[in-house]
Amino acid sequence: MEELQDKYAESSKKFGKVINKTFSILDLEGVTMSKLNSETFDFIKGIAKVDSANYPESMGLMFIVNAPSMFSMGWGVIQGFLDPRTVSKIQVLGGKTDYLPKLLAYVDEDQLPVELGGKYVGCLSSSKIFKEAVMASGDVVTEEVKVEEGTEVSYRFFCRNNGDVSFEVFFTDSSGKKSSLCPLKAFPAAECSNGKLVDGVVTSPGAGTVACVWTHPNWWSRTVVYRVKIK
Repeated sequence: MEELQDKYAESSKKFGKVINKTFSILDLEGVTMSKLNSETFDFIKGIAKVDSANYPESMGLMFIVNAPSMFSMGWGVIQGFLDPRTVSKIQVLGGKTDYLPKLLAYVDEDQLPVELGGKYVGCLSSSKIFKEAVMASGDVVTEEVKVEEGTEVSYRFFCRNNGDVSFEVFFTDSSGKKSSLCPLKAFPAAECSNGKLVDGVVTSPGAGTVACVWTHPNWWSRTVVYRVKIK
């Protein structure tokens, strides 16, 4: 959702009006009965509850399409855990003959992905916004970006499985001189895992390289999920 906040700002600036709601399509094509277990429903329920509690007004509409009958039955249970306002914005639909007319009532055919029966090609990206690294004791993960003076670099990260990690940001100029933009800090699990995300922005003092560095000084392995980009 934090990524969406950035996208809202970019889109609002581009189109000259406030854009702060989503129209979402969740395609369950290929989801078999064996995958529709309690863990799957708990995962979906958890996402919906977080969105409902923290971003109640960001959802415009959501269509869940190609939903197998078992999911439709489970959805009846999930609804009881959600805010009624959120539930009213979600429709669970079956195959193409069921969902396509309803989607086309909201989305122009040339803007709907071909995978869903529309004519738009190329909007479904397989590239990952976040990177992921498994860190053993003593490991270091570094992500660098080239910058000019005044360049803003944003970072976001969290640890999976109740992990802790240390983090710092350096700037290195063209002569190789290094300076700290964000001093080393040890983030306990309570601050960077179990739904907690660390983020921030640094500004480059000159041309060179900004490096975000994660270190893991403890014994047990950590999985850090991170993203560094120029704003």
